[in-house]
Amino acid sequence: MLKLISMNDNKLLAILRLQRSRAIGDILAKKLIASSGGVEYIFEQKKTILEKINGIGSHTIKHLFDKKIVLKQRKN
Repeated sequence: MLKLISMNDNKLLAILRLQRSRAIGDILAKKLIASSGGVEYIFEQKKTILEKINGIGSHTIKHLFDKKIVLKQRKN
């Protein structure tokens, strides 16, 4: 029997935003998730808190919170 795994919308949107951010690779994504307590909490953090993570700078934050990515995902 196949068991389906459901995921809440906020978590799914957070995963998609993280994947579509140009400046975020696998390593930075893992650091963000680990320091925030979960992928859905990354975008609730203050930018100044995220910038304290090793490897995350203003350029990365800019791409992470890019409004174009958010708008594309909400339309789909």
